[in-house]
Amino acid sequence: MLKAIFNRRYVPHTIAVLLVVVSLLVIAIPPEARLGSIIRIVLLHGALARAGLVIFAVAGVLGIGLLIRPGDRLGSWTVATQQTAFAVWLAAALTSTVATYLSWGMFIAWAEPRTQGTAKILVLCLVLLLLVLWIKQHRFTGLVNAVLAVFAWLTVMQATSVQHPENPVGSSPSIVFQVIFVALVGVLILTALQFTRWIHRPRSVSTAV
Repeated sequence: MLKAIFNRRYVPHTIAVLLVVVSLLVIAIPPEARLGSIIRIVLLHGALARAGLVIFAVAGVLGIGLLIRPGDRLGSWTVATQQTAFAVWLAAALTSTVATYLSWGMFIAWAEPRTQGTAKILVLCLVLLLLVLWIKQHRFTGLVNAVLAVFAWLTVMQATSVQHPENPVGSSPSIVFQVIFVALVGVLILTALQFTRWIHRPRSVSTAV
């Protein structure tokens, strides 16, 4: 298993295995008294959002490194991590619409500050990613990822709630929910890192600084 994780040749296989593990963890979530089985998609959404924030942070750290020491190798990894962060955040947004519809009868709860924050992060990430791929300049890429990481974390931390419960997992009396949620976040982060390795391609940039 360790050989498969560290060998790039087996990355697609490990991603498939990790996604199966994610599915099994979601299935293992017991129904909740109020939400019933809907809790499964709710916790999956929350885990994706947490994993997305971690990947944004990783991209931000790589971005700072790229600002300090521009180079094609670090630049290509920074771009790949930014792409992964967008993919994970998009998945979090999509699962949010499903959870919102099943819980509240609407696909997008625009009145929710958390929903607005999720949309802002998603749009900004997409716009900046397109600019990075177009401009292809190391320090611009580094600055973009550093700023995006700070923006994502601050937006989520400052978002208030209308109907959305505050820290539903942490405040839950069920240790089962907490353990499965932590496991989900961990497996999703590992999946995201493997996905980054899968999509990573060495890139040469005409303007190194």
